Amino acid sequence: MAKPRKPDYGFEPELDDVLDDPVVQAVMDRDGVGRDDILDLAASARERFEEADGSDTDDSPGYEREEWE
Repeated sequence: MAKPRKPDYGFEPELDDVLDDPVVQAVMDRDGVGRDDILDLAASARERFEEADGSDTDDSPGYEREEWE
């Protein structure tokens, strides 16, 4: 059986745009998750990815925490 494919809408929204969405903010508020929690998670995931990949992805858009402060 073929694996379902993720829909391709032609773009991936920026993390800031997702976090600014009122519906996302409402869910985060309900769950007790703050913007800083998500930014920290994204930065941590990127670091782990870079370590596992063994490459430096500085040329790609990043989720460095400093970018949002």
